[in-house]
Amino acid sequence: MNGFEFLFSFYSLLLGLAVANVATGFADMWRGRRQTAIGSLGSLLGLLILSNAAQQWMSCWQSRDTLTMGPWQILAILGIALPVVFISRAMFPREEDEWRSWDDYYIKHRRVLLAILLIPPLISIWYNFAYGTFPDAWGVLYRAVQLGVPLLLIVWPARIIHRIGLAAMTINILARLFA
Repeated sequence: MNGFEFLFSFYSLLLGLAVANVATGFADMWRGRRQTAIGSLGSLLGLLILSNAAQQWMSCWQSRDTLTMGPWQILAILGIALPVVFISRAMFPREEDEWRSWDDYYIKHRRVLLAILLIPPLISIWYNFAYGTFPDAWGVLYRAVQLGVPLLLIVWPARIIHRIGLAAMTINILARLFA
């Protein structure tokens, strides 16, 4: 196994945990739908996390010719993947918690969830600059949405703004995934 294969398998394992957490959370939402209204914000955040995991995985794969094994690469992978794993678990309330709706839970915890969502792009930007990789105009726009929208949502509690913002971030990631 070469260095890239090791990094890719480790990264895939971490991102797979995030995907599994979201899938399990969606199943729990469905099972508890009679006690707790599902709403749209938790679902949109889940779609964002799934899209984010797919985009991160593809980004790593696209770097296969240049990415090597080393301590900075492991730390970058941990810094990029672990916040996504954390959010994928923390975005859903525990079964014993009582909430009227999943949207209420999201709004109550949005600041922490969205602040942690800022960590992966900040680490990715730092890592790319450290290794001399600079974004093109589309990359700058992608990062501006990735950083600007969560900052807006942290301070603005209106649910409609969160629906629009989470949808915009998901579309931004999907556009980058297929670009």
